[in-house]
Amino acid sequence: MDLELENLTALITGASRGIGKAITLSLAKEGCKLSVCARGEQDLIALTKDLTELQAEPNQESALIKAENVLATMADVTQPDQVNRVVENTVNAFGGLDLLALCAGGSFGGDIGANTIEDWRKTFELNLFHSYSFIDKALPFLKKSPAPAILVVTSISGWKPTIHRGQYAAAKAAQIHMVQSLAQELGPAGIRINSIAPGSTMVTEGGWDEFSTNKPDEFQRFTSTEFPFSRLAAPKEIADVCTFLLSKRASWIHGANIPVDGGQRLPSCR
Repeated sequence: MDLELENLTALITGASRGIGKAITLSLAKEGCKLSVCARGEQDLIALTKDLTELQAEPNQESALIKAENVLATMADVTQPDQVNRVVENTVNAFGGLDLLALCAGGSFGGDIGANTIEDWRKTFELNLFHSYSFIDKALPFLKKSPAPAILVVTSISGWKPTIHRGQYAAAKAAQIHMVQSLAQELGPAGIRINSIAPGSTMVTEGGWDEFSTNKPDEFQRFTSTEFPFSRLAAPKEIADVCTFLLSKRASWIHGANIPVDGGQRLPSCR
């Protein structure tokens, strides 16, 4: 299926690891021009190398992703001036902006009694505020795009909260509601916006990878009782859905929050 993404410019936050990296690689294979940002310089360097060495899909004409079609910017997405810089760099480099994939996220603090209001504020900044800031800054350019689309990565914790890390569940729920509200405002401008709610995902050297190594029995109980398929998601399984939602093939999906969780029940056992 041709997703009609070739030569569109995509901006991806949190692009250097996990789901964000998988989305970046997936969009690269579809022929997108890529503006990627993350906080870690070495991770961005490694990602850029991966992209320029990436073998395209067998039926594509180009064997390699052209270096001039990749822009990497080190940025803290919770800082408005750095958000502005990333968007401006993207437009200056590629002449416009078509797609936003807002993947940066995370949590600060722990359970109630083990966190502070500052932890809640930082968690909302990294999840909700970062995604809104990019949408707001990119809006004038998306309005000029022939195929504008926005994808916000939320979490099943936003609609299926567990007892742990209420600040993360609340921030992800806020993202979901923001997307559904903005869909009503952006639709008349021809801009689609959706969110996905991934379940627990196995990322190399990530939290679940560490947990499975340090507490294998507890991890095995979690996967066997909370997952119908007895395993966590792979990042690519999430990225494939994201790439479709950003494409013209998803033209009638708007304001939706799509669970991509393999039927997972509780979001976490940690």
